[in-house]
Amino acid sequence: MSEEEQAQASVAMFHALSKLLVLGMPTICAINGHAYGAGFYLALCHDYRVMRSDKGWVCIPAANLGITLPPSLIELARAKLPGTVLREVLLEGRRYTGAEAAAAGLVDISVSNTELGVVARKIALEKGANSSKSGGAVLSTFKQRVYRTPHQLLTGDTQPIDVSRTNTTTRNKANL
Repeated sequence: MSEEEQAQASVAMFHALSKLLVLGMPTICAINGHAYGAGFYLALCHDYRVMRSDKGWVCIPAANLGITLPPSLIELARAKLPGTVLREVLLEGRRYTGAEAAAAGLVDISVSNTELGVVARKIALEKGANSSKSGGAVLSTFKQRVYRTPHQLLTGDTQPIDVSRTNTTTRNKANL
């Protein structure tokens, strides 16, 4: 991928994440396998996260790979992750199973594969019914205020994720 293509892909990802983060309806992410890096950031932009207990990990391995993350992604993680877990996720690149992710507060609940869709749908129906009373514009405004810093940074971020400093030795040794 050329530097220009990388920049375009990064900007498109930041734009999508910023829109999802403040969407005027409750959003539910059903994680049915691995959610690494950008996949986990996509999950974090949802209001509720349900993950399989029997398969998959969530992880942001940037530090282990020598990848420098932009402030927008750091602030998104800071806004969505509990304090000590933030250190494990960003600085240590720890990967979590579904059960570990639920215990750490990275996902709301961990369930079996057969329950994943059912539970996600139940949450969507419940939260959607509650939010329809106030309307999408009100919910979007609240989300914009709650997630002000990451939303503003994601909206204005035009710098690609810097993988140029990636150390291939580190990348090859990373426990992925």
